[in-house]
Amino acid sequence: MPTKTVCAIIGIFLGLSLAVDGVRAQTGAGPSAGAGQAPKMAEEVYKNIQVLKGVPAELLHQIMEITEGALGVGCGYCHAGFGDFEKDTPRKLISRLMMKMVMDINKENFGGRPVVSCYTCHRGHALPVNDMATLPDDRPQAVAAGAAQPETPSADKLLDQYIQATGGMDALTKITSRVARGNFLSPDGRRFPAEVYVNGPDNRVILWQTVRGDDSVGYNGKVGWIVLEQRFRVVSTPDLEGMKLENDLYLATHVKQLYSQWRVMPSEKVGDREAHVLSGTAPGRVPIQLFLDKETGLLLRVVHFTETPVGSLPTQVDYEDYRTVGRVMVPFRLRSWRAGPGDNWSTIQLEQVEHNVPVDQAKFVLPNLRPSLGQIWPIP
Repeated sequence: MPTKTVCAIIGIFLGLSLAVDGVRAQTGAGPSAGAGQAPKMAEEVYKNIQVLKGVPAELLHQIMEITEGALGVGCGYCHAGFGDFEKDTPRKLISRLMMKMVMDINKENFGGRPVVSCYTCHRGHALPVNDMATLPDDRPQAVAAGAAQPETPSADKLLDQYIQATGGMDALTKITSRVARGNFLSPDGRRFPAEVYVNGPDNRVILWQTVRGDDSVGYNGKVGWIVLEQRFRVVSTPDLEGMKLENDLYLATHVKQLYSQWRVMPSEKVGDREAHVLSGTAPGRVPIQLFLDKETGLLLRVVHFTETPVGSLPTQVDYEDYRTVGRVMVPFRLRSWRAGPGDNWSTIQLEQVEHNVPVDQAKFVLPNLRPSLGQIWPIP
């Protein structure tokens, strides 16, 4: 499969793997902890960990992705290469100093919250950008004193409008399963047959067929996973939570239960549509932003953030081509983006959606494949 296609599939389903996995300690242990177990720290799973000691091992993927996206580079920019990832190179030594600086700034000034990140200065460049981000004529103009401000609906009202526009809570909660069929569209224009299965709030899997076999991404009530060309890994706890939030049916019926604190942010455009923006937080949950169409109330975009000591890693999903299925509105096009260098946009275009049809529970069983961390290369 061409590199672009591999990277696109990874982008839509979490940008799943980084070359740093190749430095996994030879204990056979993976980075994710089992139920009821304390999470393993980075230094317990990987070799030659210095600055990131005490950071959960399952977050190391995301930290590397943040570095990639912030600097616009790949793993080889700092790491020596396959079989020698733990080797200290000049750029790796500098990266450690920069990570420590970012962590110290956040600790000393923001209570440890990841306010400052590598992107704060690098802006997608290998070297920090030290010029002004905008010219004077491009800066937003101040609103004149006393000028009338448009009235913004409350967060509760916007959420109620979103649920109602989607079909209403009564119709949504009557949907117990979903089966959808369509195509995965890669950036190079190729199409791969895809199927989506949902059974209740905790079971969802997306299957797509390639010339090399069947790949999938899914989760059940306990674990989430990704299979790409017969290579397999379990996703981290924050990414599992993010995967659930990308399920439009789950989000509409659970959004008020999941997040107790909402802020109405300045409006933004999603394509050619004006959108209200809601920022949601709750203890122990990944931060989220909802972009709701000002005219229809429908969900246009979800952005969720995996927080790490060196910054937040955003994942964005756009919902388009809404059609009526029964009594609810369903997005037939899902466009997903994951932070990182290169073209990380991917699309699933659905052609058929059915609700309340039988779904074989075996589709949500963790694949019986040997974990192969560090095998997916190159990455975006």
